[in-house]
Amino acid sequence: MKMIKLISKTCYKLYVVLFCCILNTGVLNASNRLDVDTTVYVVADEGPKFKGDMTQWIGENVQYPQVAWDNGIMGKVIVAFIVEKDGKVSNVQVVRGVHESLDAEALRVFNKMPAWKPAKINGENVRYRFTCPLMFNIERAVAEPYLYDEFIAMLEREGKIPLENI
Repeated sequence: MKMIKLISKTCYKLYVVLFCCILNTGVLNASNRLDVDTTVYVVADEGPKFKGDMTQWIGENVQYPQVAWDNGIMGKVIVAFIVEKDGKVSNVQVVRGVHESLDAEALRVFNKMPAWKPAKINGENVRYRFTCPLMFNIERAVAEPYLYDEFIAMLEREGKIPLENI
């Protein structure tokens, strides 16, 4: 009988300790109350918004990986991430990749992305899952042969060089 009481007390203490550990995994919000809502939404009253021009920011921060450039590797990397309640980007992952070098570059860029304006439901900030394609494309100049007369006509049409200067 003593053994059962001892096991019962031990189990009770274990439950209390586990319960306290679960509570401590939450985050204290501004009013020092435990905020354990970890729900991630894909639909909201107001979706998250990038502060500024996202296309320009990505263009200024992406560095085409040399190995992909040298081998002509192109394609669309689909990246998913969470815009947190404070607007920070977290949990960045490649949903569909192209090549390990392009995937790694997409992860690097999205992980250093500045804070967004967070999504809202009923006026409150919520966590929001966002999916974004990142296109890696190599545009190589293609030289086309022209006959002399065609070349002169093209220059005249474009008004770049007057015919008498040739």
